[in-house]
Amino acid sequence: MAVRRWLVAGVVLGLTGGVWSDEACAARRRFAWLLDTDTVPERTAEVEWWAWERSRALDRTVYFTVEGVVGLTDTIELGFPLEVWMNQIGGTVAVYGMEAKWRLFSADPAKAGPVVPLLRVGVLRFGQADSWRVEADAVVSVDLGGSLHLVGDAGGYYDNFDSRYYFTGGAGVSVAVTDELSLGAEFYAEATIATKGQEERWVSLGPNATFTHGRFWVTAAIPFGLTREAPDFVPKIIWAVAF
Repeated sequence: MAVRRWLVAGVVLGLTGGVWSDEACAARRRFAWLLDTDTVPERTAEVEWWAWERSRALDRTVYFTVEGVVGLTDTIELGFPLEVWMNQIGGTVAVYGMEAKWRLFSADPAKAGPVVPLLRVGVLRFGQADSWRVEADAVVSVDLGGSLHLVGDAGGYYDNFDSRYYFTGGAGVSVAVTDELSLGAEFYAEATIATKGQEERWVSLGPNATFTHGRFWVTAAIPFGLTREAPDFVPKIIWAVAF
């Protein structure tokens, strides 16, 4: 019941957040599986909700994350995620942690120029498995004209529970259709190197869409597996409200 209440609260806040104020805008993330280079402004807080799944998973688990984000400066933000895993048995709080993002160029697009890099590091705690995960990403975005936005994301993480190194990343393109709506596509891939057990490698590609209105934004993507080892599809949706 508690998990259901979180979901309902997230939907209600997300749908009503756009009418609070148009004076400030949440950090726009134009891709679901790839990171982007925008950060929340200094002294601004944002709450994000993520939901995703991977088809063909043995336990058919759906992952739901709520993350509080705060801007330390206009280019540095901290995030505090809390993740719930839901399957046929029920829901359980499985992961919590902290992440930091650093936009290396100015938050002012006129000063930053068309190419902007960003670095991310994170530490996650898996309470039930008594394990830790350390993550890192390097992201570059390129703005071509007023409507075309490109991004490249390369990262990875180490999970000490199964002693695996995970490499993730991909590339995406987003085109602004209106001031509030963008459409595009993203390519996402994962590869694992295990000290024990079987290695896994797969890639996916699919469409995405982003809608931004005032302090509210939502991004959704449905990449489809391109290789035999890949899931059939990996849908993901992220929505957020800034305060």
